[in-house]
Amino acid sequence: MIQGFSNGSARKAGVFSTVFAVSLVMLVFGLLYFYNLGGWRINDDEGSFLYQVWRISEGERPYQDVFTTRWPLFLYTGAGWMQSFGAALVPMRVLPVCLTLGTALIVFFLARQTLPAEAALLGMVVFLLHPLVCQFGRLFQPDIFYVFFSTLGLYQFARAYRKGNTLSYAMVGLIFAIATLYKLLAVLVLGGCGFFLGVTWLRERESRRKTVLRTLAMLLPYALVLGLTASVFMRSFPSFRASVIGVNLDWGQELTRTQTVLKGLAFLVVYFLAFASICLPALPAAWRGWSGDPKLAMFSWQLPTALAFVVLSRELYPRLLLYLLPSLSILFAATLNTVRLLLGSRSFSPALPDGEGKPMLFLAIIGVVFIPWAMSDAQMLTRSERDTMAIARCIQARTSPDTHVLSDYQELNFHARRSTTYLGAELSRGVVASGRITGASMIAEIEAGDVGMVIVDVSDRTAHQMANLQDYEGFYAYLQQHFVLLDTLPRGEQRLEIYVRSSLPFGD
Repeated sequence: MIQGFSNGSARKAGVFSTVFAVSLVMLVFGLLYFYNLGGWRINDDEGSFLYQVWRISEGERPYQDVFTTRWPLFLYTGAGWMQSFGAALVPMRVLPVCLTLGTALIVFFLARQTLPAEAALLGMVVFLLHPLVCQFGRLFQPDIFYVFFSTLGLYQFARAYRKGNTLSYAMVGLIFAIATLYKLLAVLVLGGCGFFLGVTWLRERESRRKTVLRTLAMLLPYALVLGLTASVFMRSFPSFRASVIGVNLDWGQELTRTQTVLKGLAFLVVYFLAFASICLPALPAAWRGWSGDPKLAMFSWQLPTALAFVVLSRELYPRLLLYLLPSLSILFAATLNTVRLLLGSRSFSPALPDGEGKPMLFLAIIGVVFIPWAMSDAQMLTRSERDTMAIARCIQARTSPDTHVLSDYQELNFHARRSTTYLGAELSRGVVASGRITGASMIAEIEAGDVGMVIVDVSDRTAHQMANLQDYEGFYAYLQQHFVLLDTLPRGEQRLEIYVRSSLPFGD
């Protein structure tokens, strides 16, 4: 009885220490992620989304009044948040920070189903320390939204696999449908779950019928929700399909199939080398999962989904693989947990030594990963600039509230509270590269609307939007003929030429 009492007390103490450790990690990273949240405002992708959400919050309709390539749930979530907390940068970034911390918590609970508490805590810290998470987890972009719901879907999938009931798998499909309505890449995480179920079907002959039923239970709600939503928007907004799906498919169509494959393979190799400190340690655990370890298999089978980028012609960026980081973090922690056991250490903590400095050696291995990441994160967390708001005040001083401003960077419109044209709402690199926006189409909008100011980036280092227009020379010549160059202002590495109509008063 005394022994049972002691065991119960030990379990309670273990639960308390785990809760304390997780709470401490959340508190520390919460303070870091919220620190200097509005210090750096230069991000053209985020700027487009801020502007679009602002216009939607003012009553305009996406795909009809505001050109956008985003899926609707992200836009309406942002518009609702903006209506509740105001059209300002910091409140808009608070939401993704909360989702980032929430994703880290899900990573812990997901890892805890497979690993001891200390290893699960390590996976949580690895996720939060990763430079891509630190960067995009503090920006108002759809990436962290879909990663949050995809990770939640993966957690529900792990629970459904243990329980085995149809309703649990249906819930998985619903969660992944929500994730996909934030960003289409969520389908890759669902695909990883499909790989896992496919391998299960091949290996476990006696349960093949159950595996098929579970797969159908997961996919049918997913297809139903996604299909109905897409159908409603395509019927309501004729431009929805071309804007949301067509733009990305048209980007890079000039490449041959071989060039596309080579580009995708190069992208994956460069990513692996850039983040070898997490990818390499994750491989042994991933191999165990591929070889049949059921506890790690569902994370291991997420990794092959990255091969989808081999067939995408569009330009590829490291943030597109953000969805893999929850699984990579858990696989990393699983490998390190095995190393810990091989070293004979009972704990990650140096306060509980097992002799001969083995815990300290283990911490040194972790430090090889954490220290470079921490230095990179510190640079991102502390950077700041004032040029954005200075230019926004310049725009406000030289235009009236009803004047349209066509800008390379829509965050300037957002901060200055000035509308742009329909196409100007997402004047991004991808849209320009797809040919959806041309200099001629922009000139037509300028002529048709009350565009009193045009802002063009002419920096050799940063200009990649208007400067990449197929007929940029003609568009630039039009500006020289019909507008007056007011000033050239710096914004980080950007050099912004500000043009006003000759009939527009310059202000003070």
